[in-house]
Amino acid sequence: MSLDEPIGKHLPDFNTPRDQNLTHRAAHVHATGIHFPWELAFRRLFYFHTWHESLIAHCRREWEPGARHRYGVVGVILSVRAVELLRGRNYWDAMERDIYEPLGIRNILPGGTGFSAENMARIGVLLDNHGRYGQWELFSEETYQAILPTSLKPYFPSVDMRYGIGLRDTGHLGTGSYGHGGGCGTQLVVNPRTHTVFAMVRNGRGRDYGKHLSKVMSLLKEATSK
Repeated sequence: MSLDEPIGKHLPDFNTPRDQNLTHRAAHVHATGIHFPWELAFRRLFYFHTWHESLIAHCRREWEPGARHRYGVVGVILSVRAVELLRGRNYWDAMERDIYEPLGIRNILPGGTGFSAENMARIGVLLDNHGRYGQWELFSEETYQAILPTSLKPYFPSVDMRYGIGLRDTGHLGTGSYGHGGGCGTQLVVNPRTHTVFAMVRNGRGRDYGKHLSKVMSLLKEATSK
């Protein structure tokens, strides 16, 4: 499966001429142009149900795929569903067996306790090692390079930003660092130059979150630059 092949290759509801730019990359950088209400997504546990692609197929198209960026859940749902159909395996089962079990991460599926900071850090170590973790090689160097933040203009000329697959550039740990931050304040940051991984999980941002996060990152940069 290529990041730049149309999702409609696997999902017939999206195999139309207007969906040629509705690629897996467009899905993961939030450039689908499909409106899907956040309230409905969270109420119905959007990660993931087999009927979601049929529901999304009836959602309003606000712009053509690849024309604009707006953060949302639609693209990830569609891309994951395509992977499920291609591999013939449920998303949660595949994640548990292919990723979480080799990393020693347990009890984070629906009904579990969620990610701990240690679990999040294991993901960071996997990224810093370009897909390797101990005896395991969970993805290739080619895949690692493909998911890093990159300019989207070669793929979507009107989207002038850098974005990877779940990863964005961040200055938190200095030049070249990348990661992902959650709306509740969770952070995963990797600096591949210093091989520093920072992981934090929270249930909410809390008071003065930005100020405290900046202070923590400043201390880390100072410590790793010595």
